[in-house]
Amino acid sequence: MEKFNPSALSDVRFLDLKAMAGIPALKDGAKYPVPVQLTEGTEPGLESIGAGLIKVLAEEPSYLKNIDRFKPMHDDERQKVYDYYRALLLLMRPQIEEELIMAGIAKTSAKDYAFAEQILTAAKNIGHSERSYINLAVLYANQSADLLKAKRTKESQIADERIVQILHEGLKQHPKSYDIMAELGGFHLRHKDLDIAREFFEDSLKDMPDSERKQQIQALSLELKAQLDQDNAVLEAYDQIMMGNEAKALETIEKHLKVDPDGWEGWYIKGWALRCLERYDEARAALLKSVSKDPEISATYNELSICEKESGNLPLAREYLEMAVDLEDDNVIYLANLAYLFLLDRDFSHARYYLDRARTVDPSDNQVLDLMEEYEALSGEKLGPAVVEEILSADEVRDLAKRGENDGRVKEV
Repeated sequence: MEKFNPSALSDVRFLDLKAMAGIPALKDGAKYPVPVQLTEGTEPGLESIGAGLIKVLAEEPSYLKNIDRFKPMHDDERQKVYDYYRALLLLMRPQIEEELIMAGIAKTSAKDYAFAEQILTAAKNIGHSERSYINLAVLYANQSADLLKAKRTKESQIADERIVQILHEGLKQHPKSYDIMAELGGFHLRHKDLDIAREFFEDSLKDMPDSERKQQIQALSLELKAQLDQDNAVLEAYDQIMMGNEAKALETIEKHLKVDPDGWEGWYIKGWALRCLERYDEARAALLKSVSKDPEISATYNELSICEKESGNLPLAREYLEMAVDLEDDNVIYLANLAYLFLLDRDFSHARYYLDRARTVDPSDNQVLDLMEEYEALSGEKLGPAVVEEILSADEVRDLAKRGENDGRVKEV
């Protein structure tokens, strides 16, 4: 439902033109009270009526239900009033939509977004032209970019939602608009939704006349197809490994790497497949190549750890897992694997430390439960509640004391 903003029409009065003198061009045809933007010391005239009509048409028809004299009306009657205002404005100024679009573009360039939105919304509600929807979307795109630069992320996301909303509204009015489709393609491309972007670009090309722009979109669509094909190859190889078809996964990912050797994903998938095939030296080389492309992927270090463990190098296996845990400290698999590696060396202190961290993350995890049994059997220690080190600030320690939750074991440092 449209949110009522009582200040939107604060300077507008709804006047009966039939009772007014001096505007013979309109008063005989007036069906409803007409909005007039009044300023102090001026008499109502064509200019003030035009300004009032624009302000009303910058709102949705549902806005009228908040005006006292229109409250008793049904929605259909209020829509008739709204349509009458649009027809009246076009009668007064036939080129008003184009004038408003140009003014809205100028205000957008000047970053006067609130005024630009009002002007362009009025233009859209008056004529419903493709340009009005597109320029309103451009306004929101500029606004979103500025908000993002100012690190106002949530507000930027709201502006992005308005872009999609207004473009789809425009597409509903103009189902074959290649311009609106191209704008939607551009939006999804900026947000990395490559498959959706390509769909809109391809749809826009169907009716678009030959032009330099069409050639650019065709080239872009081909680039997106190539990128999507590569992404699909990675996903296909991943699925093959999950189904136990490591050799097929390796064949698929090798083809991918010939085309795109610069992404970490391809080398990671290759290393994972080779590790599953117990070709540890080759797996290690591929995984280290993946690390060179992106050193911040925890799963790669986990795979390297497995390779080193199976090759008998437990110290290096632990080191790699510690890197994985540093990157993702709440991953129960990495924590449990690291606890197990320490348990293999009968290092019960470190094994217990990482086991307790894993238990804190997910005490019902099957790997954790099996590891607890193994730990108790090897160490002879019966496990009680998990003990996890937590570093508190002085203020947090004092807050515990105030609430009576400090039993004396937590000290202020």
